[in-house]
Order: sequence, then C-alpha cells, then structure tokens
Amino acid sequence: MLRTPILKLTADDKPLSDNVMARLMTLSVTDNKSMDADELSITLDDHDGALALPKRGVKLQCWMGFVDAGVHDMGTYVVDSCEWSGSPDTITIKAKSADFKSSLKEGRSQSYHNVTLGKIADAVAKRQQLELSIKPELANIDVGHVDQTDESDINLLTRLCHQYGAVVNIKHGKLLIFTANSNVSASGHPLNLTLITRQTGDSYRFSVEDRQGDYTGVSARYQDTGKATKKTATAGNVEKRGGGDDPNTKTKRLKGAYKSKEAAAAAANAEMKRIEDEQAKFSINTAYAYPAVTTESPIILQGFKAEIDKLKWTVDKATHDYSKSGGLTTQMDLVASIK
Repeated sequence: MLRTPILKLTADDKPLSDNVMARLMTLSVTDNKSMDADELSITLDDHDGALALPKRGVKLQCWMGFVDAGVHDMGTYVVDSCEWSGSPDTITIKAKSADFKSSLKEGRSQSYHNVTLGKIADAVAKRQQLELSIKPELANIDVGHVDQTDESDINLLTRLCHQYGAVVNIKHGKLLIFTANSNVSASGHPLNLTLITRQTGDSYRFSVEDRQGDYTGVSARYQDTGKATKKTATAGNVEKRGGGDDPNTKTKRLKGAYKSKEAAAAAANAEMKRIEDEQAKFSINTAYAYPAVTTESPIILQGFKAEIDKLKWTVDKATHDYSKSGGLTTQMDLVASIK
C-alpha cells in the first residue's frame, strides 16, 4: 500500500509559504543519543535564484507523518549554517536542537563536596533553566568530591553519568538522566515497543563485535571510612581464569578509589554492563518511516535470523529522511547485549 507523507515546517512560529514548501527537495531529522544535539537538514531548489538565504538563529519546528496516521512532532531547531551551491542551484540549511544552548558548552570552574549525582544534576538544571528528570537510584549515588575545572556543564554530566552507567540527554526543555538502554521518553515514561519485520526494510545489516570480551568481571576500590582501609566491590564473574589485564584473572580493575561501597558497586556494575552491551549491532533502512521512533526506543525484530530476533534491541540513533523521489523513510541503528 502506498502511503502519502505529510511534512509541516514553521520558521519563528510562522508556517513556511507554499512556494518554499514546493521547492523542498530533501529533509532529514537525526535523533542522536546522549549529549549530541539532534539535527535538522533541509535542501531547497533555488534554480531561479528566487529564494533568500535564511539567517542564522532562525527557529525551525518540524512535523512528519502520513495521511493515514497523522503527524509527529520532530522537535525545534535553530539554524546554525546555510550553504548555497550549484549547478543546479540549491540551498542547504542545517539546524541543531534548540535545547542545546551555548551556555551548556561554556567552560566553568566549581567544586562540589559531599554531594550526590542528583545534587550536581539539579545545580546544572537550575543554572541552565531546565527541568530535571532523574531516576531516584541514580540521584542518590554519593559521588563524594567532584571538581569542575574550566569544564562545560555538558562534559561534567557526561563524565559523571558515564562513570555510573547513566545516560544524560536534553529534550523538550528537560535535563534527562537515566540508566542506559532503559527505554524511557523525554517525560520519563516507558517508550512504545515497535515491531520491525524483514518485509519492513529495504536493506539491513547485522554485526557482532567483541570489544572487551576477555573481561568477565570488574572490580572497583572504595574507602572503608570505619576502618580507614580500602576494600573492593565487584560485578560479573571475577573468578574466571586466563586472559584480561591480569595473567591470573579476567577482571578489569577501575582506576582510583570511590568514596563509598555503593558508589564503587555502581561504577563496577556500569562498566560490566558496558562490556556486555553494544556487542550486537543492527542497522536497517525502512521502506516507510517510523517518525515516532527515537533514541532509546525498544525494538522487536521479526523474520530475520533466530539469533537476531531473540535479542532485546534499543535504538541508538534514528534518522528520518524525506525526498520527493523516495518519500518518507527511517534509518535506524540498533544495539543489543549478548550475554
């Protein structure tokens, strides 16, 4: 069944004219994971030179969908570059998510002492005028003392969240911190499960990579304040022999010492999960777009090989493309754990 795509665009809250929409050649929305800004790219036909070049800073909002299913809000973006090229003459506009303000990337220096991950995240959210959404189990992690030295708020949160197995993102005015591959939306609610069948895709590719396969366990040291000694928290199986970074074990040892047993255990579990995660990858170009699919969306694959279908897949990156010749399609990069 042929499906008719719908595209809607506004510039500074005003709908684009019919003349501009008629010149639309391609449009692409890329939903990136973590702290990489989402991107919007538009190519317009300017064969007669009648179009004015857009100014940087213009706010663009985009909706995509189909006549039979309605449209989906693809986000708000700010124009940061414009290119005119030929022949034939075209104008290419690139914009990035409006949620990523320049102040997020500015270096600053500050020390945080005896704090939790949640308190640091709350300080950043208030500073950047964002609404914080963080899971309690992450908010309560005691990170001890943290120095932010000429470091941006983006880098600070990315560094801390990576250490404790969390993901940080900014969407729709919210600072989101959640466990990696937890399949939650910008509102913190579970994302809808999407079924992708073999018949859905025009092309697909599966691969397995064993980045740190020698490691079967992770250990992290922490300070036992009661006895003034250092102890170890572990994750995975630290007893297996042969290989790894130690000739007698397959245990990966994290550098430094953590303030508490809970912080060390969280870091060890996070690193163990990273070792197990992203070992299987699957990419697919769909015949028709799935505009509601975003990063962290859970995916069921059906009709491929049995060892592929049985895995729990999560969207790592989604690119939604429109062209006059190809219609509206989606390219998804998926990841899954092999345990």
